[in-house]
Amino acid sequence: MMSRLLKVLWALFIAGNIYDVIITWIGWKYFQVFEFGNWYYFISGSVTSYNIYYFLALIGVKIYLFVGMYWFLKLFDKFNVSKFKWLGLVPITLVTLGANYYDTVQLLHAL
Repeated sequence: MMSRLLKVLWALFIAGNIYDVIITWIGWKYFQVFEFGNWYYFISGSVTSYNIYYFLALIGVKIYLFVGMYWFLKLFDKFNVSKFKWLGLVPITLVTLGANYYDTVQLLHAL
């Protein structure tokens, strides 16, 4: 039972972060708004080339997040409490879903 819950949480976490990158790309490409954290950059002709670096940095941050969560959850195995591993993934999954909701609302306001 716990293994299934852990797999569902991992799936939500991974899908949520992929969704975040896609929504950010759509906002950047079609609505001239680039979101990085809580800052929104409005693209002008002079700084367009720098925004690709922000997008690549966003992907890099996502990779660090995945690796950090993987090794954080490995600590649960190290301390022999692996049956509670899902508890370590719940907060970050909720934050991911909240960020996705926020990004979607911001993108819909740009319409």
